[in-house]
Order: sequence, then C-alpha cells, then structure tokens
Amino acid sequence: MHNIEIISAKLLLSAFLGGLIGIERDMRGRTAGLRTHILVCVGSCLFMLISTYIFETYKFYYANSILRIDPGRIASQIITGIGFIGAGTILRSGFSIRGLTTAGSIWVCAGIGMGVGLGYYNPSLLATVITLIALLLLNRIELLYLKDTFFEINIKLKNENNIFEKFLKFIEKENLVIRDFVLKNNIMENLVEISFKIVMKRKGIKRHYFSKTLYSKIIDEFGNFIVEIKWMRS
Repeated sequence: MHNIEIISAKLLLSAFLGGLIGIERDMRGRTAGLRTHILVCVGSCLFMLISTYIFETYKFYYANSILRIDPGRIASQIITGIGFIGAGTILRSGFSIRGLTTAGSIWVCAGIGMGVGLGYYNPSLLATVITLIALLLLNRIELLYLKDTFFEINIKLKNENNIFEKFLKFIEKENLVIRDFVLKNNIMENLVEISFKIVMKRKGIKRHYFSKTLYSKIIDEFGNFIVEIKWMRS
C-alpha cells in the first residue's frame, strides 16, 4: 500500500491529469491555468494518500478504542477548502461575471486528484476525459442553437440637444431588448452617463455580427456627443 513506486505513480498521474485540464485553461487565457490545476490535483492526491495511510497505520484499533479513525474526514476538508480557491477565480465586473468555468474545473480537478490518491484510476481518467470534452467541445455546440446573449454598454454623452431623448428613440427604433438600465446626470461636467444591458437571441456568428453592427450604428448616430463608450459581452 505504501510502496514508494505506487505513491510516486499516483502523484505523477494526478499531476498529468490536472495538467491536461490546466493547459486548456491556459490556452484560453485564464488566470488559473497549468500550474494551479497541477498543484490542486497533486495536493488533493497527497491528502488522500495521507488519509488512507493514517487509516492503514491505526486500523488495528478496535471500535471501542479511545482513538477513532475516519479516512473520509480529510477528503471532506479538501472539498470544502477547494471552494476558496475556486471562489478566487470568479470575478465580477459590472454586470459581467467571469471565471465560473475555471472554478468548476478546479473543483473537478480536486476530485480527480482524490480519486488517483485512492487508486480509483478508471473513474479519474474518465472524469478527466469528460472534463476536457466539456471545456474543448461544448463551447462549439453552443454555436448551433439559439441562446440569450448579453452585452453591457456604458456610454458618456454630452448633455446637449436633448441627447437622452434621442438615445431612447434610437433604442425603440432598433427594437432592442434592454435590461438594467441606469441613468446618471453629471451636472458638473454636463454629461449624461447611460448604462444598460442588451439582450439578444442569436445563433453562432450572428451574435458577434449583430453586436458589431449595433456598435457601428451607435457611433454613427451619436459620435459627435460620445465622450466615452465601453462595450463588453457579459
């Protein structure tokens, strides 16, 4: 059970499987990438090895002994503790939330490391394959069906010539579905700050084309009044 070759193989396998998922995250420019996923997976594997080692060492104690051995305790603490790392990858900017997929991959990576540590090889390998398929292929499948997409727009306009009313008429003319509309009137700088979210149901490349077209229309219509514009997908 405690053969150094077996232990080394488990740690190396967990590093390899975690690294596969980490490379995919790195390729997509995520903060938690190769090194983070390897460390999480190897650490989880090591904790499970420690957990089973403790049980093997003290298993001769009887049920009525003062000492109680429960290998599941360390495992449960891994699941709880890994949530803090995952939460650190989730970022909120305005209406936009990023990092949920990376947080999920870290959580799965911990489970894979735990499985390798217990010698649960086939399920760990299968979980790695499923995770990579979800990360690499499912985003392409999303292009095939209609999906609600949200774009957050923040615009600062010169408060001249009833610009706010003109902007509302523009929204009505384009038949835009708007959420989270916020208006701020900056009297000191004579500016109108407008923040809102566009909701659209498009498929694949049409989502990108629609947003680019609408952005160009706003620039053409209000270019002389725009002080600042921020446009991002949320």
